Amino acid sequence: MRLRRLALAALPMLLLACTSAAGEGDETSAQAITGTVDLVPETAPSEAIVLANADGFAGINELHYVLLRGLFADPALDGVKVHYLTSIPFENIIAPTRSTDGDRLTARFSTRFAQQIRSGRLARVEAAVDTNWARDYFPLVVKRPDASKLAIRFDYQNEVAEGMKSASGPVAESVAKGLGLEVATSTLGVEGGNILVDEEETLFTTTKILERNKPKTKAAIETELKSLTGAKAIAWLEGLPGEATEHVDIMAKVVGRKKVVVSDHDGRCAPDAPDFCKQRKPALDKVAKAFEARGYQVTRILSAESDGDYRPLTYANSLVVNGSALIPAYFDPRVADDLAGLEGPGVPAKKIIKDCNTANPFPNTTDVAAESVARERARCAMDGVVKALDASGDTQTGNLYRYQLTIAARDAAAKAAYERLGYRVAPIPSIGMINFGGSIHCVTMQIAR
Repeated sequence: MRLRRLALAALPMLLLACTSAAGEGDETSAQAITGTVDLVPETAPSEAIVLANADGFAGINELHYVLLRGLFADPALDGVKVHYLTSIPFENIIAPTRSTDGDRLTARFSTRFAQQIRSGRLARVEAAVDTNWARDYFPLVVKRPDASKLAIRFDYQNEVAEGMKSASGPVAESVAKGLGLEVATSTLGVEGGNILVDEEETLFTTTKILERNKPKTKAAIETELKSLTGAKAIAWLEGLPGEATEHVDIMAKVVGRKKVVVSDHDGRCAPDAPDFCKQRKPALDKVAKAFEARGYQVTRILSAESDGDYRPLTYANSLVVNGSALIPAYFDPRVADDLAGLEGPGVPAKKIIKDCNTANPFPNTTDVAAESVARERARCAMDGVVKALDASGDTQTGNLYRYQLTIAARDAAAKAAYERLGYRVAPIPSIGMINFGGSIHCVTMQIAR
């Protein structure tokens, strides 16, 4: 499957020619760079966002659609462009949407975003990418002292089919050059999702990079990373237990100077849970302590995973751009579609649904607002029906929906947490992509202003 996101590649970084003799295989793996460069934190102002659509998969279409709606609806982001890498014409990219009065529809990108396409704000870049994880293979933009940009393209070796490695790295390099960026390449195996940069030019990553780049030594890898990216320090963390990519962006997100979001886990594991479930909370606590030791204000946000759901339903995997935070949302309002069928003695499901709909009228303003109302209608109805089922003694049926209410509550808590940090927040439905190993941060890459 083209969406497959295995951690067979690690984040590649640009390296200066260096003469380390620390161990076998420690020779430099990148072309020399003239002069010095500086890391750019993700919190720095952005001029553009990169998205990639490899195969028209419904999950990526919907995620991109809602992400673009949120971005284009925010007046503060008017200057941010979107470079959309795909070989699929916009008229052939179709996603479900919601009209301002709540009806479920489908929309073609070419129609829904016609204004942005005409203005050049949404630009389709002809590119035969074979995976949707733009963060992992699009070159990392750094800056020279004169503010000119340099893009570093690392070695992206993700497996897209059995025995077949991704060709998206070289494709993305060509795209970057077409956008006017100078590109330097490295054979160091690193994926963009495994790089987190703070405002003091510290590069946070995980030990997955060490595994990916054997037999190079840790010292040699650090030297290369610093030389190529301008990082002043490399901070090593352990990946999330049981999570295939072991990327840092699953666990943490720098959201300002000495401010970071770190995922949390509720520690609830089913009796037959794999060992890694019990390891997740202490592992995330350790990550939080590592940031605290560096003087960070740490905001913990509870992931939505729980009680036998081992997908990394993290809210740290967000995109922050120019004061806005596009964050994952995992509650799917469609799970409430069959609630009316539970009508029975002591369970007035139809009345509960009607009352929730009446209490949450569609505003007839924007489709973004309509989607928010639809989610609240579904949550309200599910909560009422579950309570009625419990009161009638049918807790077993209620349990089928109870976890969805947990997800809805954690979505809301995550949104509130980012708002307390000062961000304008747009929740982006991400359940269709997290099943394949990633979320908002994984499918986006920003280009600094």
